[in-house]
Amino acid sequence: MESNKKTVIFSGNKQNEYLPFLTETIDALGAEQVRGLAVVAILEDRQVFTAYWNMDLQDKATAETNIRYDCIDQMIRNNKERYFTDSEIEDED
Repeated sequence: MESNKKTVIFSGNKQNEYLPFLTETIDALGAEQVRGLAVVAILEDRQVFTAYWNMDLQDKATAETNIRYDCIDQMIRNNKERYFTDSEIEDED
């Protein structure tokens, strides 16, 4: 995708606050060599919607591992004081 072209998503539901996120993500993916794609959405009733394009079992396991690492990273960032001394926190910032 050329850098001056932008993706536009049309939706009859203007309540979808996530459309800008999807548009930005699709634009960013345009610069990559994508061979598989997963979508995971947490619904209002706490159910989970998943969709996959061109992903086998190993690809899904790789995606799960990356999400798990993202959770660990966020947990550590949210609890820096539990895992680092004050001087280490200052070095990180």
